[in-house]
Amino acid sequence: MGATAFFFLPVATQVLADGGAEHIDAVLRAPCVVAAIVISVLAKIGYEVGLDVLTFKCLFRGLRRPALPEDRERLVHAVIICAYKEPYEVLAATIGSLAANNLAKSCVVILATEARDESADPTFARLDAEFGGDFLEFFQTRHSLGPGEVAGKSSNERHACMELYSWAQARSIDPYTVMVTTADADSQFDSVFLEHLEAEFCRQPDGRHTLFDSPINTYRNLAACHPLVAVFEIERTQYCTFSALQFQPAQSNYSLTLGFAHLIDYWHPDNTSEDLHTTLKAVAFTNAAANVVVPVWSIIINDSVTGLRDRWVQAKRHMWGVEETAWVVSLFPLLRWKIWLRMLQLTAGQMLTTTVVPPWLIILFPQMWAVLAALPPRALALAVGLPLLTLGFQWVRTLVREAVLHQCILKPRREASKMLPISPLQWLHWGLAYPLYAFGAGLVYNTMATWAMLLHAVRHTTYGYVCAPKALLQGADAV
Repeated sequence: MGATAFFFLPVATQVLADGGAEHIDAVLRAPCVVAAIVISVLAKIGYEVGLDVLTFKCLFRGLRRPALPEDRERLVHAVIICAYKEPYEVLAATIGSLAANNLAKSCVVILATEARDESADPTFARLDAEFGGDFLEFFQTRHSLGPGEVAGKSSNERHACMELYSWAQARSIDPYTVMVTTADADSQFDSVFLEHLEAEFCRQPDGRHTLFDSPINTYRNLAACHPLVAVFEIERTQYCTFSALQFQPAQSNYSLTLGFAHLIDYWHPDNTSEDLHTTLKAVAFTNAAANVVVPVWSIIINDSVTGLRDRWVQAKRHMWGVEETAWVVSLFPLLRWKIWLRMLQLTAGQMLTTTVVPPWLIILFPQMWAVLAALPPRALALAVGLPLLTLGFQWVRTLVREAVLHQCILKPRREASKMLPISPLQWLHWGLAYPLYAFGAGLVYNTMATWAMLLHAVRHTTYGYVCAPKALLQGADAV
């Protein structure tokens, strides 16, 4: 961007002053050019709307029970719930939603606890007494930090999954018939989630080495969030949900076969961005297969952090994913170029480009204003009008998406998931201020958080897993 501002924009200004402006104006007056611009804009809008329609069709399908094939044995489902000093009520709500699943009797639930958590044993005893009979098996694992391990979800779920593998081996169960789902402690599953997960597995030609990901949704307590946090969570949820038809790395709650987990050596115990790291390992192992991450359209509802400071803590942890770029670079001698470049695009391409240097910064350069001043009226209208049209379309699209999501997709689950009601005044506030809040939230929680982690990486090789308190977790200590 700096090179563009200092070298190319002055050249463009000089070209416009030397008569280029008249040529541009003449070109823009040509009927074929006007038609091409209009058709391009309409085609782009049609494409975006079409993707949204297809996504909503998939989400509607995710509300209904799927038909599972009868010519094969059912999978054994295993759900690992990582917990550290989580209140009983939070865990009971999560495990209760699993107990309400239609395939609960073929599900193993593992409460992955930390040995240093003195409340873990009595909490598990209460949960076992209430829900133990609802599942194929319900047990607890206790993880103690080993040398070189980092406290957090990755090391805990690694330990739990290894114990699950031993459990399956002792019962002569093929690990490729065990579907492992790793879940946050505050996850609310729909009663058809396990069926949809198994249905997606059965639809694959070979789903044994595939990740299955349900789009992020942090709307359970959206009404309790600071407006800036609420708008950022809407942005994040919509991005993950409506890009799932394309490629989306696994995040937060995702699934893979126990055999695949064992094959890629589970989760790294010194890793913080465990979901992105697992996606990258899967990409490397499968030679960047097109179906390495498959969406599961039954939404899992989670809590969001509510305060500005807590969201900042969480944003820094999320942006510590920049460490994956260094890991990918280190793999250059080991991987084929095509696979390595794909992994580099998923790391540096997403986290070290427009997130670090937002494109709008070019507006702050005087050279950009000089170019705009030299443009003929038609070109200036096009240069200013297209970004404004894009902003307006994105604004309207966001509001329409939210209306359909809340009224059609999430409404049937409000009572079971105990979603906090959002008042009309809140919707009006968020809707009117959305462009401003989205800009501010992206600047703080994407750009500034990424820079904070880049500076942290100058002197540190790890970032401790810090739990930002959520609505029901205010009494829990940070790891």
